[in-house]
Amino acid sequence: MNEVVSYFEFDRSGVCGFSQMKGGWKEVVEKITSGTRIKYDEPDLNDTIISWQQEEKDLALILSRKLGVFVNSGESKYRGNLKARIDNDKKTLIRGKSLSSNLKVSGAVSDIKIKALFEKRIVEMSVTLKAPQDKKLRGQLNWVKRQLEVCKKKDEKTFNKLQNEILIEIVLKNTNKTERISIDNMDNIYEEIKDREIKEFKILYIKYFGKSFANCRKFIETLESMLLDYYSCIIQYLYNWTQPAPKIVEKEKEKKVKVDKEKIIVSKQEKV
Repeated sequence: MNEVVSYFEFDRSGVCGFSQMKGGWKEVVEKITSGTRIKYDEPDLNDTIISWQQEEKDLALILSRKLGVFVNSGESKYRGNLKARIDNDKKTLIRGKSLSSNLKVSGAVSDIKIKALFEKRIVEMSVTLKAPQDKKLRGQLNWVKRQLEVCKKKDEKTFNKLQNEILIEIVLKNTNKTERISIDNMDNIYEEIKDREIKEFKILYIKYFGKSFANCRKFIETLESMLLDYYSCIIQYLYNWTQPAPKIVEKEKEKKVKVDKEKIIVSKQEKV
């Protein structure tokens, strides 16, 4: 793994070392902010998409080096079809004013989703945790709360730095409705959703970039720092709920029958 990453980082490989978005990035950010229409075939849009995809690969390589395992980037459905990925990203940016990336780390709680929202000039990073299905609502909330408390104990300094930018998104069963709450508000959400069931949690790290969103070099520096903080302080300590091993029902029934028989015998003796 170290040899692979070292090769990618070698200057002549042409793979790593992406440190600045192309000039079209700034132009597209400013056009979206001002409400100017973006054309599908304009060079600035192409620059923006290529820059985003190159930075996605660079983020994967940086994380690979830090973890010592290979981190995959992008969606599997676009592997081997770069044109389709570029076309999709262009349409997504024109219509939705956003771009998304996906990082897959073997052993992590889930893929890391990264989304750049151009109008708001913010970046969202998120991972998903399957909620325990053997617990009631309050137990589910406490389960994820305890995980975040562990994150804080492991790296309190970084956690305190990120805390105001961390949100928990609660995905409810049988509905498209979700609830986003801050860590401080976790104890208050119970009353609002007490009649619902939780399907999963998303732990989001949301950062407002402001002017640096349009800065071709500063954007990359902030994004890479954001990912490393998020992974080192939050992601690496999270875990998924797993279904407990099934119990032998017959044995449990036999035990109950035996207890019931003993109660009947005792009851008869007391009467005598």
